[in-house]
Amino acid sequence: MSSTGLDHSPTPMKHKIEKWNSIIYPNVNNEVYRCGFAQSQQANDIAVNKLCDTLDMIEDHLSS
Repeated sequence: MSSTGLDHSPTPMKHKIEKWNSIIYPNVNNEVYRCGFAQSQQANDIAVNKLCDTLDMIEDHLSS
């Protein structure tokens, strides 16, 4: 429960929230970091591709 009294992680949704968090954190948050600190074009390309693939997956889910 937040300080406002709102439950941002209701029990019935907890499994779905945790599933999406386990996708978003490594594949969006971390890949943005890897893009910014890539030491080679190849490393940047790999990070950008993984990031874009994940954003496409999220967009598909949200549009359905």
